[in-house]
Amino acid sequence: MDAAHMNLLYHTEVRWLSKGNVLKRVLDLKEETTEFLKLQKRTHWHDLFENHEWITRLCYLCDIFERLNTLNPSLQGKDSNIMDFVDKLSAFQAMLDLWRNKINSGRITMFSHLCSYVEDCEISISEALQNDIATHLQSLKDEFSRYFPETTKSKFNLVRNPFLAKIDDCIPDNHAAAQEDFIKLVNDSGAQTLFSRVDLPSFWSSMLGSYPIVSQIALKLLMPFPSTYLCEAAFSSMLVIKTKARNRLDVEPDLRCCLAITQPRIQKLVDEKQHQKSH
Repeated sequence: MDAAHMNLLYHTEVRWLSKGNVLKRVLDLKEETTEFLKLQKRTHWHDLFENHEWITRLCYLCDIFERLNTLNPSLQGKDSNIMDFVDKLSAFQAMLDLWRNKINSGRITMFSHLCSYVEDCEISISEALQNDIATHLQSLKDEFSRYFPETTKSKFNLVRNPFLAKIDDCIPDNHAAAQEDFIKLVNDSGAQTLFSRVDLPSFWSSMLGSYPIVSQIALKLLMPFPSTYLCEAAFSSMLVIKTKARNRLDVEPDLRCCLAITQPRIQKLVDEKQHQKSH
């Protein structure tokens, strides 16, 4: 049938990005699926694929899952920190409000699949669907707010750029030693030069010796893992190393080499070992 894909996809709870991919594939193969259901005489399902109201709902779900699937990987990565995590979540929640306001006024351009289908079929979305989408977007916003409580961003100013931060916003009045350390840091021209050349973790690690109190405050905000990405990546690496045929292998040394940022000098390690001579 000259379709773009060879088969449909199946959803699995383990792979949490699969739901959006399943919906997208069904929408891409809508014509082929409709013809197949007709040939199989599955009248109920065939009628749904011929129903504009049902298809518009499917298009909306494809759009919103696509947005969620874009957000999800952006929160992962080795160098991610809680500040980036909070910024991206705050931006997404603000976009949910924006989309809800637009859908209440009848605008759907932010949902590409839904907009394309409505334009191609020369139809308009029903008031019931419009209300359902607005309600769903509000429920998403409420769930994000419940799961990710609001965080005061002013405390991140010290970490992001101490030379622009205000002392009252990032260090409490009862922490006099930290305030003095902060004043010394922001007046250090060498530290300002270094700040413009290296990333945040490297900068605050290098300042630990000179300004230990304020550096510890900053590092405590940089150290927490914002997601389980590193744990999942380590587990995936372990599955590759410790196969069924190597189930008795002590995986710790190999896993350390695999996950370490510092590249091991294998040749140097080999040269230091004594070669096994033949008898």
